[in-house]
Amino acid sequence: MMKLNVVGFEWLISPTPCLATLVVFLGYIWANWPYSHWKELGVPGPSPSPVVGNFLQIFGGGSPRLVHQEWIKKYGKVFGMYSGRTPTLDVSDPDFAKQVLIDNFNQFRNRKKPTVTQRPLDKGIKLSRNENWRHARNLLSPTFTSEKLKEMVPLLNKCAETMVKNCSKLCESNQAIEVKGIFGAYAMDCIASCAFGVEIDSLNDPNNEFVRNAKMVLTFSKMDPWLFMSLFFPFVGRMLDIFNYSVFSRKVTNFFFNETAKIIDVRKKEERPRKDFVHFMLNAHKTSSGDSDKEKYRYHGMANDEITANSLTFFLESYDTISTCLGFTSYLLATNSEVQQKLIQQIDKVVAMHGRVTYDALNDMPYLDMVISESLRMYPPAVFLERECEKDVIIKDIPIHKGIGVTINVWAIQHDSEIYPEPDKFIPERFTAEQKSKRPSCSFLAFGVGPRSCIGMQFALAECKMALVQILKRFTFETCGQTEIPLVLGKMVELAPSMGITLKFKKRQ
Repeated sequence: MMKLNVVGFEWLISPTPCLATLVVFLGYIWANWPYSHWKELGVPGPSPSPVVGNFLQIFGGGSPRLVHQEWIKKYGKVFGMYSGRTPTLDVSDPDFAKQVLIDNFNQFRNRKKPTVTQRPLDKGIKLSRNENWRHARNLLSPTFTSEKLKEMVPLLNKCAETMVKNCSKLCESNQAIEVKGIFGAYAMDCIASCAFGVEIDSLNDPNNEFVRNAKMVLTFSKMDPWLFMSLFFPFVGRMLDIFNYSVFSRKVTNFFFNETAKIIDVRKKEERPRKDFVHFMLNAHKTSSGDSDKEKYRYHGMANDEITANSLTFFLESYDTISTCLGFTSYLLATNSEVQQKLIQQIDKVVAMHGRVTYDALNDMPYLDMVISESLRMYPPAVFLERECEKDVIIKDIPIHKGIGVTINVWAIQHDSEIYPEPDKFIPERFTAEQKSKRPSCSFLAFGVGPRSCIGMQFALAECKMALVQILKRFTFETCGQTEIPLVLGKMVELAPSMGITLKFKKRQ
């Protein structure tokens, strides 16, 4: 007990309750401090909860995609919300999105910073920031030119032929095919060949060392409890960084580092090296261009850990994008037979004209482009694009301060009936040159837009085109008793049918 004299009176006060009250008071202030931000600026939005912001509303049982749709109806196409304790602006207005992704790019050049450094991916182009990102983009851009992709098409063709052989076996036994397995194996084979220089048949050789380690990379938990805690308590993320925490096991990380190192040693000794990402990344600094400071970077090539990080990044991004896009596209073709027949007619005509499936042949199929684009519109690989404000800026009378997050709602924009009438219908003709010219520039964001758009977009499209052409040369996609019509999407952020996609591949006459 201690004595406190106030205006002539003595009071006996216990310090323990006072300290507890002070802690509770300060805790309350900390938990609620940021949540007046949007209200003070006059920006509408859902009410947050202490510490977690709007997290429980978004993930509390419903689909994040549908929750955002309800908020758009209630608060408009630009509203404020809270990711944990961080104010975030949710945008589904394509003109506002253009201001963020293109016009004010220098204020929004970074993606939202992860709460935990995601080693070893932090050295890859997707998670790099500021000048590190600019340097990586400058070095990697030559890797994805049309000329380089043309040299890699034979590798994609070989993987597609393996996939077709596997489809033939299943077709002969009259089996229905869960397409995620077929297309996932194709995506893994392509990226193993193009990014790591390893030729595999992952569907028939699941015990291959590369396949086993690759699957461990793909199945890491995005809801890791430590990562989850760091969303709301930033000091947890800083502690994890001190202990070099990684979402991947050390065994898997070491495998890919060692594998990359071996490939690099071999490539440096080869007189006629294999034309793949490893070769192009090793030599990218010799051909980089398009940067005002290119002389500064000319002799600063990529270190082994940067090549490993970028190869893993390409693998993770490519696997999900390709397997998902091909799965949804095959379903849409199976349920829209007139579109499938029109596409097959173009494929037959162009392949006959070129003699075989080449890079030029793939680019001579405009209807194939339209089919894939419409599939990506309906089922985009990323439902949201995230950016972090680097400098204070005002967009459409809304002040956005440094450190504030901006979430571009790709799903909402690409399903906006004002932009795409009857958005739930599969209409490839939306993507004729004439129709595209009538829409806002940021109305299609499957690969992002602006300087930080997906650097591997052309490679991903070539990979999808090759798979569809090689399959449709021999088969048609058909629904069966196990096909879910219509598709019911799961409740996670990533788009995936809750029951998968099961089809039959019917041999063409």
